Amino acid sequence: MGKRTLTPYHPAFAAAMRVEYRDYIDRLDIRDEFTLNTMPNKIDILIIKKEPSLVLNDAIGSFWKRYNIIEYKSNDEPLDVYTYYRAMAYAYLFLAYHTKDIRIARLSDLSITFYRWNIPKKLIQYFTETGYTVEKYSNGILHITKEGLIPVQIITGRTLGEDYKWLNAVSGEPTLDKINELYSELEFLGGNIQTHAISVLDLMTHKYYGGESKMKDFRELYTLYDNLKGEVANQELILQKKNQEIQEKDQEIQEKDQEISALKKTIEQLKKFGKIAAI
Repeated sequence: MGKRTLTPYHPAFAAAMRVEYRDYIDRLDIRDEFTLNTMPNKIDILIIKKEPSLVLNDAIGSFWKRYNIIEYKSNDEPLDVYTYYRAMAYAYLFLAYHTKDIRIARLSDLSITFYRWNIPKKLIQYFTETGYTVEKYSNGILHITKEGLIPVQIITGRTLGEDYKWLNAVSGEPTLDKINELYSELEFLGGNIQTHAISVLDLMTHKYYGGESKMKDFRELYTLYDNLKGEVANQELILQKKNQEIQEKDQEIQEKDQEISALKKTIEQLKKFGKIAAI
């Protein structure tokens, strides 16, 4: 049996999060695989609002507090009550080991967000049967609260909609149309955000084509595209210059034609004048 290839969902999801929140990228501190202590306990993504008063107006970000634990689960990973307990433990470890660094001591400053493509039905059932309040905030987003505990947000990619296409690109089934749609947006993304977007497209093309053996790495393709785009732009400039020269020549010819036409009229008038003078 061949060795199983692990798909790098988590780095791509962290990259997609940066693309989605590119408008706030300078006001959010987004940390991947945040280490809680000397033991191998890591939060998938920790998002810290640099300004405590910062309000994000989108459906997901509006739930966030000052410090936000984000846990991503691929379709192959469970999102169950044990995942929930572990995330809660991470939150308390975060308080225990990083209070001095970030000067917080209140649970009200923390939130937990889970993302998975399919809805975790058994976990939702556990919440409803054990006294938690489960509220549908919007399509694909549930808010889970209970007095004295850290609020939880569960995001279901399948029903989230198109507002978060970069996040959903990580877990959703890729299609050529979707790849092309996101690909067409690359040129409008600058700097590091474009690099993160390419990481997401790397994953999509890897999933769609079944691995690198069937398709070149997307970064290579995009580099080739970028170079070709530059060459095309140069050729367009040359073509524009040639068209301008042709237009100028056409203008010169028109002016010459007008001069010739005027001369012909003058000659005709002179001939008529000569005939009249001869009489």
